[in-house]
Amino acid sequence: MLRAGYYLDATDLGDLLPLAGVPYVSGAEAWEDTHEPHASRDGAHPERVQSFTVCFLVQFCPGEDHTITKPQGYADNRVKQPYSLTLTNHLHKTVPYNFFASTEERPLPFWTYRRVFDAAMLNPAGRGGDIALINWPSNDYRWGNLIDRTPECKSRVFSAARQLSRGFLYWLQTEAPRDDRRGYGYPELKILPSAVGTRTGFAQAPYVRESRRIVSMRRIVEQDIALEANAGKKQAVFPDSVGIGWYPIDLHACVGDEGTMFAPTIPFQIPLGALIPRDCRNLIAACKNIGTTHLTNGSYRLHPVEWSIGEAAGTLAAFCGQIGCSPQSVWENTEKLADFQALLRKRGVRLEWPKEFT
Repeated sequence: MLRAGYYLDATDLGDLLPLAGVPYVSGAEAWEDTHEPHASRDGAHPERVQSFTVCFLVQFCPGEDHTITKPQGYADNRVKQPYSLTLTNHLHKTVPYNFFASTEERPLPFWTYRRVFDAAMLNPAGRGGDIALINWPSNDYRWGNLIDRTPECKSRVFSAARQLSRGFLYWLQTEAPRDDRRGYGYPELKILPSAVGTRTGFAQAPYVRESRRIVSMRRIVEQDIALEANAGKKQAVFPDSVGIGWYPIDLHACVGDEGTMFAPTIPFQIPLGALIPRDCRNLIAACKNIGTTHLTNGSYRLHPVEWSIGEAAGTLAAFCGQIGCSPQSVWENTEKLADFQALLRKRGVRLEWPKEFT
């Protein structure tokens, strides 16, 4: 039994919510509920959660061959995913990426898209080449949901997602078009188990894009932040702001729905009410489990926004503990809210976007 004055749920999937009996939602809401322009028109779909990714790190080792054994189920995964360096953009046009080479149209090639170590810059005299994190639509897993599943089911889904990523590595090593047009595959790619702390070289945990979401005091909907719905506005303003963020509504393929969405937003704020559940007095959402919708989660899930949410949640718990009140009372009381926002500002937290950015 754990006893505390306040609890923060900073898990990737909002795992504390069902344990604490706190009401939550998952997946896609119905249009009748949110009236969002892009909400589901055929009812709510709790299972329609964004795909997750089992990432891995590879090092480019010129002149070496690190091709792995062809994974089981490779042929099926290559076709149904499919494995590719080509993406479909928000205009539904296909955009081919080079592996290394930059072009005027694509100045950021596949390799540097998530490169984490530039050997020429950081280790010019040493051994070893660049290292990149592989997190690409080709290893997004969209055939299983990790929310509200048994441990055995989650283990099976994670294993299948890891196999999908293993297949993408093999495709990169053997079938990816080479920039020099002299064949296919980059066998020079070496997976790095030591970098992720696993025997296989694949991440210990999945990169989760969508969590359980609290039923909050204030829900953020598409109309609040979408550029299309806010013509002429400089930023999405919330009087109870506890931070800022800016990222498009970015939805990867989902369970049961392979459609994607990438819609521009205006610079937005993080409303305190989205961090506070309606029906629990001492729990604070501190991650991507805040009161967004399936759509707006696509913006607020971005890492810098998520970190700002965590910073605000931790500060809120400390503030409530110091003055002896509930998070709800801070949101409901004008003076307490002003004092809390003043504390955030004192700590260097921006609550609104500077004029030069809007």
